[in-house]
Amino acid sequence: GLVGGGLVAPVFVGLLLASRGAQANWTFFSIELWQAGLDDFLRPSIYHPLWGQLSLVARGATLPDYPWNAPGILYLGWVPLGLGVLALWRGRSRWHRAAILVLLSAAILALGPTVHWAGQRLYLPVGTAVQARVVALVKGLEHLAPNKLTIPQAFFYASPGKVFVPLPAMLGYLFLPFVDGIRWWLRLSLATTLMIGLLGGAGLALVARQRRHFQRTIVVLLLLALLVEFWPAPLAYGLGYAGDGALEQRLRELPGGTVIEFPLVRSTSGPGMYRQVWHHQPLAGGAVTYYPAGWQAAEPVLAGFPSPESLALLHRWGVRWIVISPALYESGWADTPGDHWTAVQARLAASPALRLVGEVAESPSRLGDRISPQLRERRAPIDPDRVLIFELQPRSN
Repeated sequence: GLVGGGLVAPVFVGLLLASRGAQANWTFFSIELWQAGLDDFLRPSIYHPLWGQLSLVARGATLPDYPWNAPGILYLGWVPLGLGVLALWRGRSRWHRAAILVLLSAAILALGPTVHWAGQRLYLPVGTAVQARVVALVKGLEHLAPNKLTIPQAFFYASPGKVFVPLPAMLGYLFLPFVDGIRWWLRLSLATTLMIGLLGGAGLALVARQRRHFQRTIVVLLLLALLVEFWPAPLAYGLGYAGDGALEQRLRELPGGTVIEFPLVRSTSGPGMYRQVWHHQPLAGGAVTYYPAGWQAAEPVLAGFPSPESLALLHRWGVRWIVISPALYESGWADTPGDHWTAVQARLAASPALRLVGEVAESPSRLGDRISPQLRERRAPIDPDRVLIFELQPRSN
């Protein structure tokens, strides 16, 4: 207990301080990107090599914007479900009831604050009078909630005479500490998956104990069916690659100094951190869920890079090397809306504090990804680019 408490305490204290400072919470619209839908538990996985493409096409325009929240993450499987039903039908012991309780609790929590189906919020027709009462009730709860969070008006008035279906997570979001900081609600379905596996195993054990002529054949066929249903190869998202490429080698050859990448999405995503394994230079940035208050305050200044204010901030941070991806500025990832590479390039040329020291082609960070290009995304993916490396000159006294 003491060892576990010592390991957890720093994280807990940090989260508590962030929560009090309103740094560790999410809006309802953000949560909807990461909560499960009722059909996600039963819809065949889009990752499967045989029927994954059919499942992908069937989702059509309801595919999520974010590629790592694609249908298939929560798929429970029809074979385990059937075996689990068999186990419950043939046995009603205490552990069966406990498994069902855990399974349902986790599934309800994974659904998040409101019920979804096929990627869309589910509404029930109740009439305008009932709708008005529901709105008044929820607004009253908002007024009482200590978290002082609000539910968007669009949730109430998306369809006249209809109301969304609230779930227990909504009360937790409004009234319980830290719950407003949960983003990946669908991850809570891990317990649902485990319980289905446990019940499915119990059902398979029941089949194996039957003294029938084809008993072994049936067990083997069920095991094969399980393997086929969950066969993951080839990996739908391929493999992450963090090799020692040209960019890593060039940064390693440079004198010591902190590195930052622009647009800022490059400084707040995984590949930039993996790259440090090879070049060993300090980084300004990092891939985290809750950004520190100092970084949040600095983002509007950095968005104007290479403005004098942004360069002064980078000087205070001790930044020396700046990696820039021209292609990302042209594909919608600019830190200032509407900014383009031609404008950034002109500002770079006009800044005497920046000196171009190299131009290299970076290696791909993912190999064999066959799913992401097919998903509907708001912006282009962060693909490898031919990047520029600038040196931030020391300030003259």
